[in-house]
Formats: sequence, C-alpha cells, structure tokens
Amino acid sequence: MKKNWGRKFLNFIVLICFSLCTQAPSQAKPAIVLKTTPYFGSPLSEELPLGFINKMDTCLTVGSMVDSLGAPWFRVLLGGRTYWIRGADVKYAADMPPDFQSQQTRGDDDKKRRLRILENKPDWPHRVKMAVRDGQICLDMTEEQLAAAWGDPFQKSTAYMLGIGGYDVWLYKSFSDKILFVTIQNGRIIGWSEDK
Repeated sequence: MKKNWGRKFLNFIVLICFSLCTQAPSQAKPAIVLKTTPYFGSPLSEELPLGFINKMDTCLTVGSMVDSLGAPWFRVLLGGRTYWIRGADVKYAADMPPDFQSQQTRGDDDKKRRLRILENKPDWPHRVKMAVRDGQICLDMTEEQLAAAWGDPFQKSTAYMLGIGGYDVWLYKSFSDKILFVTIQNGRIIGWSEDK
C-alpha cells in the first residue's frame, strides 16, 4: 500500500512539474530577438537546432521555463508552430528603449527594399538570393549583391597587403554600434571582420 501511494505521489509531482513547465500564458507577448539565434524542439542545449531566427526579428512568447541548469527558456510561436529559444537571446518588446520602434521600422523598410531588388535579379545564385532576402552576406558576393543585402556602407577604403595585393574595404555599423569590415577583391567578397 505504501509503495503504491509513493508511486502515485511521484506521478502527481511529475505531472504538476510538466504542466508548470509547458503551460502557456493566456496571452502571447511580443519579444525581440537580440541576435541571430537557434530554436529547438525542446529546451535542451545538447539538441541540434531546428533553425534560426534573425537578429531584431519580432516573435511571440507563449510560455517559459527554467532548465535543470537554471537557464531560462521561452516558448515562441513561429509560423503556426511553437519552438524553444534561450531566454538570454530575447527581450520583451515592452522592455526595449523608446527609440527601438524606429529601428524596427527601418528594419521593415530595409526588408521591403531587399525584396524589391530581388524581384529584378532572377539570375542571381539561389544562396545569394536567400542571403540578400535575410539581410545577410556570404563569400563571393559581388559589390552589387553586398549593397543589396546591407545597403551602402558609411565608408569605403582601399588597401594593399603583401601576398594579397590590393583590396577594398566597406565599413558598416551593426545594431550594437560595432564596426563591420567587409573585404572585397576583384569585385567580390573575400571576407569580413568585426571591430571588437
């Protein structure tokens, strides 16, 4: 009898813990992704990610929990399905500074600009089109494709290095105000780096 009661009690505790961990609040809350970050099927860091959410994208949080290591996780709604994302990678939109909305609007306008450019470039390679669509860059992009993805740089420079020869550097600012250096040689991207 005692053994049976202990098992029922343990099952009850497990059921309560599971329902507390996975229960969604009655209303989803908008949150902002602070960096390009992976999402998972369940909140376990050893899993391989199912995909990635782009930096500064808006998502809806429909639940949260803390894993066994004490790290917070959000359950987010993406394309009609829910996934888990690390809590450190998102912030509630209401907690963002007042000037954030204008940054988000600029982000939306930039996405529309990129899509308009892609409509007129059916001959670009698929991987380049996907990068431009997502506002990302990749090796071997042309200057035109770089400008389509990230817009015009705030500065252009020319340099020379032994063993490499002459090359151009386009400078961009990230959302965190770091400087991004994109290196171009013979009209194509050969690399990039971030000013620490």
